[in-house]
Amino acid sequence: MKWGYTMYKYILVAAGGIVAGVAAGILIRKIIEQSEKNKISERAKILEECFGEPMFTNTLSMTEVKDWIKAREEKIKSGSKAVVLKVSEKTLHNIGKQLDIGDGVENNIVIAIINSETKKIDDSALIKYEKLDANLESSLSKGNGVLVVEA
Repeated sequence: MKWGYTMYKYILVAAGGIVAGVAAGILIRKIIEQSEKNKISERAKILEECFGEPMFTNTLSMTEVKDWIKAREEKIKSGSKAVVLKVSEKTLHNIGKQLDIGDGVENNIVIAIINSETKKIDDSALIKYEKLDANLESSLSKGNGVLVVEA
């Protein structure tokens, strides 16, 4: 009888250890997921601070980009240039922004009017999209994620 009780005790302790291990694993996974969400949120805030509150669209088209740029045509005629870029640390570096944004900011486009003399951004838009139309995607891929429009 004593042997049975001891075995039962060991089984309960082992089962308790397994349950505790599974619970700890779930808790650790949740903490990691929350940490990743917080990092992505911080990166999004960095982009908003630089380029303004994002606009959202399902499909961003070349026509929409052209319309945004055309509305700022006077600045381009006076020597500024328009830059369209898929957001990444590398493409942002091309316009003088050294931002630590890492991963998690995919599907973001920045359109900016950059003063050619001062190299400062006169106007910009941050756009979150689900997909790009073929024309815009093709134009951006030719420039490794960057498209420059000058007068």
